[in-house]
Amino acid sequence: MKHSTPDDALSKISEPPGRRDEIALRLLVMSNRAPIRLVKDGRRERIEPTVGGVGTTFLRLLERHGGLWIAWTGGQHRPGAVLMPPAAPRFAMLLTRLSERDVSGYYYGVCNRALWPLMHYMVSKCVFDTAHWESYCRVNRIFAATAEAESSRFDVVWIQDFHLALVPGFIREKHPALPIGLFWHVPWPPEQVFRIFPWRSELILGMLGSDLIGFHTRPYVKHFLDCCERILGYEVDRDTGTVYHHSRTTKVGAFPLGIPADYFVEQSTTASVRGRARRQL
Repeated sequence: MKHSTPDDALSKISEPPGRRDEIALRLLVMSNRAPIRLVKDGRRERIEPTVGGVGTTFLRLLERHGGLWIAWTGGQHRPGAVLMPPAAPRFAMLLTRLSERDVSGYYYGVCNRALWPLMHYMVSKCVFDTAHWESYCRVNRIFAATAEAESSRFDVVWIQDFHLALVPGFIREKHPALPIGLFWHVPWPPEQVFRIFPWRSELILGMLGSDLIGFHTRPYVKHFLDCCERILGYEVDRDTGTVYHHSRTTKVGAFPLGIPADYFVEQSTTASVRGRARRQL
């Protein structure tokens, strides 16, 4: 499979269906892992989808509206930009390389051994390490720098999950007017639980670089607003879900994330899926 530079890739993307004035804002999506993986097949590479709700949802969104997706490759290889879908490109994926040290500290350290158990109330399993936190900050800056290099092409940035919580703040430093959204795909615990995180203020401040922060449920929204008020001392309007900070505001709301049901209905009618279903009977 041939890889492209971001400039080349974006120039080859075909126009999404519909008139240009009917299309939503140009979207830049960011996540830790890509919704695809590149598999070596002899001397060539082929694309395989990965399993996960985030990938399934946003793949269909970008296929419909176009844009760019920035993510980690899952390894150290950096192929550059990949056109998706390969046969009729609607958007590009820009895959970022991370070092073994950063993967160890950022992903296996902060994400898997600190934030994940903390967000799920498993405080006895939390491991807090300063070196891991430094890696987490460094990787978030790498992602932010990648987005900044492409930001002039896009109207809105949509960041996914706790792996990239500092990215909104880093981007906001350089682009004060760029619309930024963050969706938190895991729970947010009560303030008394979250308070044990040593870098609690830094994490929340990074998130508040967003214009809009989304959670799955209202209790998670309440817990986050409690943290903004009690940890950072910010003014909070609970009726509107607004946090007031440094002459800016951030809206916080509950937006339960679903799946593209129409896509799965369509897939269920294909011969290959029907054949697999019959074999399971």
